[in-house]
Amino acid sequence: MPDSLILEAMRLLASYEGIFAEPSGAAGLAGFMKAIEDKKIDKDEVVVVVVTGHGLKDPDVVKRSS
Repeated sequence: MPDSLILEAMRLLASYEGIFAEPSGAAGLAGFMKAIEDKKIDKDEVVVVVVTGHGLKDPDVVKRSS
């Protein structure tokens, strides 16, 4: 999984859901986004993505990616 997709997932979680996730916490959403792109999951399916890590564990990632 490219780091750019994980960083995009972090941005989406922050902007749409108000969730500050660390990279490993946003990896599930990034994988979901990739699965949709690869047509492995239909856009109409109901999916739950668990965000497991808070962004305060690694706030420097946000600074470096801005």
